[in-house]
Amino acid sequence: MARERSHLSASRTALRAMREDVEALDIRDVTANWVNAQILERQIGDRIKALADLSDTPLFFGRLDYLHAPGAEEAEG
Repeated sequence: MARERSHLSASRTALRAMREDVEALDIRDVTANWVNAQILERQIGDRIKALADLSDTPLFFGRLDYLHAPGAEEAEG
């Protein structure tokens, strides 16, 4: 149980760091015009919302493990 709590704590710390990174973005010098700036600001705002730590909701991550990579039989080479 202690390992699981430690893992969740580290995950919440990583989530907080990702959100802080997005919040710290400075787009002043990367947009060509006002329209691009508005679109980028909206996308950044959406990303910040997506990275919110909802304390009453458990963290969950999806992971699929395959014996063979999907589509590998169709790959060339």
